[in-house]
Amino acid sequence: MGVLPTVIFFADVEKDHIAVMEARKMRVASVALVDTNCNPELIDYPIPGNDDAIRSVRLIANRIAEAVIEGQIKRKQNEEAEAALQAELQAVQEEIAGGLDTADTLVFGTVAEVLPDLGGLETAVEAPSNLGEPETAVDAASDLGEPETAVDAASDLGEPETAVDAASDLGEPERFN
Repeated sequence: MGVLPTVIFFADVEKDHIAVMEARKMRVASVALVDTNCNPELIDYPIPGNDDAIRSVRLIANRIAEAVIEGQIKRKQNEEAEAALQAELQAVQEEIAGGLDTADTLVFGTVAEVLPDLGGLETAVEAPSNLGEPETAVDAASDLGEPETAVDAASDLGEPETAVDAASDLGEPERFN
């Protein structure tokens, strides 16, 4: 075996205890049918069941085999779908690399067919002549007058009132007995 498996299934943990320990050492996930006489902490994914009855082992083993086959089929379908998407992406990239003229003609037609008459477009884009000269931000700010500083604005408020002065206006606190 060239590559370690991702998961190992055990039908009897007690009989296969050496393989269970080796799987734990190699950090391979383990799935096992675990009975009351086994330690489920040794198994990553324990399945509670009777590991002594052949019908129980056969049922679980068949379900696991079906799931593996289903997973392989889905993986193959995903790989095929991914290959198809890659081929489509490559075709689009080649079309783009070949030049946009062909793609534009196929999708939109020629520019002359789409926009046959451009008359009047030049006049709509021209700036209106009645606006005059543009005003700079400095010129606009000079019309506002002198700026008021924070100190000047605060001086208009009067003398600051301290917390002690404000509390003295409240009077004596009420006492509760």
